[in-house]
Amino acid sequence: MKKSLIIVLTLATIAVLSTFGVNAQQASDANRQKVAENFKKADANGDGMLTRGEFEKLIQLNAQANLGQAAQIVRFGRYDMAFNRVDADRNGLLTPQELQALAK
Repeated sequence: MKKSLIIVLTLATIAVLSTFGVNAQQASDANRQKVAENFKKADANGDGMLTRGEFEKLIQLNAQANLGQAAQIVRFGRYDMAFNRVDADRNGLLTPQELQALAK
C-alpha cells in the first residue's frame, strides 16, 4: 500500500472517529485499524473519497463493529447530518482534506 494512502487512511480514521464522538486519545489502535479497514471497504471505487452512499456504508460497518456513535446514527437515520458535518464544500464527496480538517 502506498505511504500516502496509509497517511490519508490514518487521518480519515481519526476524523471518522471524531465524527462519532471518539477523540483520538480514546481510540484504541484496534479501533483505528477497524475504522481504516471499514473505510477501505466502504470506498467502493478506491479513490480515497466517500460519496454519500459510501459514507453510509462506512457508518453501517462501524455500527456493526460498535465504533463510536455509528450505531446511533444508524438507529436514528442521521446519515445526512453526519455526512453534512464533514462535507465542508457541499459537493457530495468527502475528501481527505475535509476528513483531516475534522480531525483538528
